Amino acid sequence: MKRNRPILKTEATSLDRIIEGVSWLVLLSLWVVVILKYSALPDIIPTHFNAVGEVDDYSRKWLIFSLPGVATILAGIFNFISKHPDRLNYPVVITQENALRQYTLAVRMLRYIKLGIILIFTAIGIESVLIGLKMAHAFKPWLLPVLLAMVFLPIIVYFFSATKNRR
Repeated sequence: MKRNRPILKTEATSLDRIIEGVSWLVLLSLWVVVILKYSALPDIIPTHFNAVGEVDDYSRKWLIFSLPGVATILAGIFNFISKHPDRLNYPVVITQENALRQYTLAVRMLRYIKLGIILIFTAIGIESVLIGLKMAHAFKPWLLPVLLAMVFLPIIVYFFSATKNRR
């Protein structure tokens, strides 16, 4: 179904630019850690953790590159989606009057979700490296709920903000 929505470019605020910068800096840091520590890792490293943070699966060390790889692909997808907010689904009808506000809220939510996802992949990558190097024994169990909150909280805030004042 073709939608007749306005095609508008959203303007990034200073906070939006900071979130973007932090996202890319954290992603770059993940790549750097993985590349720099790769040769020191044993041939088999932890690749999966159970609900309490204990290692429950191991794989070949080259799979450590899947974490920054997938995070980079997801970041690219989020960037692409953010460039086309008129194609997203919204909890309100998009009109000429509310389009810019709704698009801005949606793009901001996507930025926060992207940061949360990058942080999750970075935490898993760093923990895998630390455990593989015997510098840690388990994933910190409090870390995953905090990082997941960083992904889901922006969605909750977005829906509240988007539906609070539909104009």
